[in-house]
Amino acid sequence: MSDRDEEQTDKELSKHVNHLPPRDDYSQDLEQGFIAKKQAQKAAERAPFSLIGFIIFLATIAILGLMGLGIYYSWAPQDISEIDGYNQPENAPDIPALIKKSVQQERSLTLTEADVNRYLAANLTAVQHGPMTILASSPTIGIKFHQGKTTHDGTVPQGYIEIIIVRNIGTDGKQTVSAYITPTQTLGDSQQDIRTKCEFQNDETFFGSIPVGGKIGSLPVPQGYIYFLTPALENLAEATEDLIDLIIDSGLHIQIEDGKIELIPPQRPGV
Repeated sequence: MSDRDEEQTDKELSKHVNHLPPRDDYSQDLEQGFIAKKQAQKAAERAPFSLIGFIIFLATIAILGLMGLGIYYSWAPQDISEIDGYNQPENAPDIPALIKKSVQQERSLTLTEADVNRYLAANLTAVQHGPMTILASSPTIGIKFHQGKTTHDGTVPQGYIEIIIVRNIGTDGKQTVSAYITPTQTLGDSQQDIRTKCEFQNDETFFGSIPVGGKIGSLPVPQGYIYFLTPALENLAEATEDLIDLIIDSGLHIQIEDGKIELIPPQRPGV
């Protein structure tokens, strides 16, 4: 085919193409819909649904939520209005004198939360130390007595003491931390030889095995956190050393119930 023939053929094809009927709007819509569908299929193929990824996402949201609740409850103080006699030094009993009298007369002595807290308010002055000094000031101490919870076999374990440290934050804020103390007593060679040991826990556990040691704010925490309260508890023990030694050395049996503690003298031989 000569160059002239090829040129003639191109002209005829161009004439036919130029005379093709234009596409209507319906055809254009079909084409655009087809293209969008293909793009969506390709996107789905590039990013398929991942069950593991979805589970990780939900777990992350749950962990963040639990952390938020933990922070909230750790800064939500306990209701100190429930502590009888807290920060009320008026009419404070002379507890050491009452204990000595109980031992001499061989009679039981019952002390309420109000008795103990009034005594502490009148005789104990706490001072804030450590890093919390920047935020907190004027700490005060409160005591609560809790009865042990009845077990499945019907027995009631020894109750426990809750020592609550109340710190003032700013002008009107408060923050509380507390430690549980469960006294356990065993007999020695005689009825009068009572040995006392204290455990920093109550009768509850996390996951059935980790003892609960106290609270930060309103949040229960494991026993191990007591490590961070060691300086405060040591200072408290030092300030009340005479009273603690008096109770232990006298061999008094300790019985704790809700709102009160009973000190029972040991039985004399032949009684």
